[in-house]
Amino acid sequence: MFASCKKNERISEVPQDKNTIIEQKTDPTDVPNSKENTVENPETSILGSKPAENNLPGDSPNSHDKQDITGIPATPIPTSKPIKNELPDDAKPTSSPNSLDKQGITGIPAKPTPTSKLENNDLPGDAKPTPAPNSPDKQDITGIPASPTPEIEPTITGTPSSSILEKKLEKKLFSLMDDRLFIQMPEGAMDMAIQENIMSAARSNQSETMLVLEEANERLMVYAQELFMYAGENFHDDVEQLCKNRYKQDVLYQLEDILQSGNELKVIKVTPDKYAMSSDMVEIGQAYIKTEDNVLIYIGVYVMADMMNETEQAIKQADRILGSIQPGTRTLNTTPHEETIWDNITLHLDKDFVLVEENGIHFTVYYLAKITKMNEDIPSIGIYIGAHPSLLYYGRGIESSQLAAVKDNILDKDVEWVTYMPFEDDDYYCAETVVPLSDGVFVIHIFIDAANEEEFATYQKMIHTMKYSQ
Repeated sequence: MFASCKKNERISEVPQDKNTIIEQKTDPTDVPNSKENTVENPETSILGSKPAENNLPGDSPNSHDKQDITGIPATPIPTSKPIKNELPDDAKPTSSPNSLDKQGITGIPAKPTPTSKLENNDLPGDAKPTPAPNSPDKQDITGIPASPTPEIEPTITGTPSSSILEKKLEKKLFSLMDDRLFIQMPEGAMDMAIQENIMSAARSNQSETMLVLEEANERLMVYAQELFMYAGENFHDDVEQLCKNRYKQDVLYQLEDILQSGNELKVIKVTPDKYAMSSDMVEIGQAYIKTEDNVLIYIGVYVMADMMNETEQAIKQADRILGSIQPGTRTLNTTPHEETIWDNITLHLDKDFVLVEENGIHFTVYYLAKITKMNEDIPSIGIYIGAHPSLLYYGRGIESSQLAAVKDNILDKDVEWVTYMPFEDDDYYCAETVVPLSDGVFVIHIFIDAANEEEFATYQKMIHTMKYSQ
């Protein structure tokens, strides 16, 4: 969901790549987490010893970010320096939370990558690479590249014939991001799991949800994403800034309050005069939500481009769906607290950090997501547990001369961090290490991208709190 050597993009893109696997969601307990694999124990020093295989199951490149079949996003991890939550003025919305077509749907900024080496998109799966930058602003916080995409001006013509656009909403409520919000959908919609490919981790429903309705040659999709960003003092100003970051100056848009539920929930609908098109999907409706815990969420409604000859009906259906948003029952625990990973390891999280878990076939990646204010740097902190780790600096094109080793002790194991500063004109600091588990089979690959060495030291202290539970 988050990680690579760029300023982190936390927001997934609406998947759009035809290689993306989208499956009907199953109970999380059905996700295999077997520990039957066998591998040699890694050496405690990882500096200069390149893994024999850099793209093994459970850690394949392009696994964790941007997917597609419906044109919906994939989750990224910083491949460049942490991006501030502001997109360049010329940044275009991307269509996939982690991949609708690669443009920034949340309007959150992406910073240009200072070195071409870091634009390599072939990163290990546990690192959740973000899509390679394809535009002046490189990529947006959604993790979707802001590549130029055509814009469709709304045209209201013809008599509607699309059954999907005419369908009434069901009374039952669909859960978004594990009950952060609830929403209604037309009859027949399904909650779909988002996965880049069979070897990658499925994106976490704690941070994004995709609801899909398909009939004949029609498709309607709702994509919701946790922005991991605090709302400011004025919610309207927040949304205005996100829109300015997302749209070009020639795109006009209107903001409309469509739900005010006391201090619990506020929803602002955004209506642009031109619609962004990604692959074969068009974002026909969008809204930003301020939750009870003062965190921002994005929701977009997408239809196939072929359905845009019925623009009026598509807009009405999107309005009905967005108008059905209701407060959820789950809030984010942003106080200092303890979490358990891999069943028997505990970890203390600092204030403003939450844990996001993504499961692969025989591995799990845990992201320590920091909830930031709009203009703050976003760190990338990930913990991969499996049998086939891939060191990120290989995929980032970092030379051995750029590496430094820092000795440490984690879970009573002597280890070395491989550290490097990928940007000549910046203090941005990257570090990663591999810790063998006591079973002699699985290992922990920890990777951290921080604004500077001092910030890394702060996150390192959180890692030092890891211990085996009794």
